[in-house]
Amino acid sequence: DNRVKRQFLSIAKWAWLALVFGGGLYYVIRNYDTLGPQLRSISPVRLLLAIGLLVAVKLLLVELSRRSVTLSGGDIGLQRMFVINSVSQLAKYLPGGICHFVGRAGYYRTDRLDMRTITNAIFIENVWLIVSAMAVGALAFILHRTNAAQASVQIALALAAWLALVIVMFKVFQRRVNWLQLLEVLALQIVVWVLSGVSFWVLMDDGQVPVLLAISSFGLAWAIGYLAVFAPGGIGVREAVLVILLTGTISSEAAIVFASVHRLLWAGLELALGAIANVTFSKPARDYAAPVNPVSGS
Repeated sequence: DNRVKRQFLSIAKWAWLALVFGGGLYYVIRNYDTLGPQLRSISPVRLLLAIGLLVAVKLLLVELSRRSVTLSGGDIGLQRMFVINSVSQLAKYLPGGICHFVGRAGYYRTDRLDMRTITNAIFIENVWLIVSAMAVGALAFILHRTNAAQASVQIALALAAWLALVIVMFKVFQRRVNWLQLLEVLALQIVVWVLSGVSFWVLMDDGQVPVLLAISSFGLAWAIGYLAVFAPGGIGVREAVLVILLTGTISSEAAIVFASVHRLLWAGLELALGAIANVTFSKPARDYAAPVNPVSGS
């Protein structure tokens, strides 16, 4: 019956995720003689700092998801969105490249959102993620290559284009621009990618890679990996782009190690948050869902 089928799919999903993460650990263990010196250069303090920054990033992404639903005319509480975000994002590591979208839509449907609101929310969130990652990456690269005064025109044009896109999205989906909400969304996106880049930067030896280059490389690599739907979770693609962008500043071997360690932290944290959400917050959706006003969406 349907219950048995759901249980089987759930077991298969977790088994696949264990296989993916186990494969990464096996690669590190098997190649430890080559990777060991770089791995040993990562101090426990920097490792813990990277994890702390990634926890902050993941929680901020939950708020970004919630705001995409709000802009679409729906309303989901923060705790419920934590559950939806933490569990559904694990499906991106499944073959196919779209499983996490299907899972997210299923959760939203359970929370009584109509299909138009669901489609708009998923579209808005993904546009925000991809555009903001690329914008922050590009801006950080410009600032890395030259100072702000010399690149003022380039920076102004990039910011204007990014702001214009966000304004258009507010006008299309909300029919008005709430400037406070808009600025909050922009600030949220900037903080997400700055902290993500810094979490990657702190893994490396002091002074090896400029922080702006780390922020730029990570933002651009994340966006390219996210768009590579043929690679579950962008695995391999993000790391390859990071190696390309950092080679010349550090050795390719070092870049591979730092990119791989960061991926393991990123994916491991997603797995941990998904398990926490599954076990700790497994109440029925009706206990979380906020009522939706069909007129104002709040």
